[in-house]
Amino acid sequence: MKKIDVSQIVDPSIQQPFTGLSLAFLQEANKEMIYAVCRNIIVSHGHTFSATTPYFISADNYGGITGDGYVFYGNELYRTSENVAGYDYAIVDTTPDSVADPVLFTDSVNRNVHGNRYITYTLTASGALYNVNDVINAFTNVKVAAEYVLPTQTSTSYTYANLTGLAYTTTKAAKYEIELKGTIYINSTSGSGSAGGGALFRLFNTTDLASLDDSRITINTIATGTVDSVICVSFQCKTISYLASGKTIDSQFAMETGTDDITALNCKMFVKEL
Repeated sequence: MKKIDVSQIVDPSIQQPFTGLSLAFLQEANKEMIYAVCRNIIVSHGHTFSATTPYFISADNYGGITGDGYVFYGNELYRTSENVAGYDYAIVDTTPDSVADPVLFTDSVNRNVHGNRYITYTLTASGALYNVNDVINAFTNVKVAAEYVLPTQTSTSYTYANLTGLAYTTTKAAKYEIELKGTIYINSTSGSGSAGGGALFRLFNTTDLASLDDSRITINTIATGTVDSVICVSFQCKTISYLASGKTIDSQFAMETGTDDITALNCKMFVKEL
């Protein structure tokens, strides 16, 4: 960040002039710090930052009516006040400070230099910075957080099948935490001396044909006679992966050898953008 070097000053023998360029330099340093903080607020809540988009930092927008607070636009922070319905177009209104102004310059002329800048709103689009209806509340979290539910689904296939409704397609490139969990009933084939069966689960990137996480449950029962067993257990798959936009992630299951059928119950898929 910008910083004025004062180490070369030796009071009182060596003084450093403070010029108009020095004042401008300090103001740019202040803008730089405000920009860093505001941009971080905007991006950390899942928004894509743009210098041409207005963001409310400490104000609200209700159907075209904005409250008192601050708006960040064009890499600068402005104070804003409540507008009247229909007055949608933002302009900068600069008012001289009643205490600090005017200032007497060395040419004996009084000038106003301490400007209090406000965003005010007009009916006219010409020359406006932005339309109040385009403002985004920076503190509104737009990161993905979704839950999908499947009450029950049965399969008699050894080939992976999609669990109906438990799928998500990414809308932007980001790191995601994705979890699949539920309960599985495994109906094993009758057998003499032993009986068992199993089920397979996975979170599958169907777009890239790649498994993100796999889970396997296998049950084996040893018996002296013919056994027909029904097993109920919980299952889970989970991954943290960076995914590009447009990737479809499916929740899938399949039978293992020795199984009559499998029934998934109370299945849930959670998707969270990190």
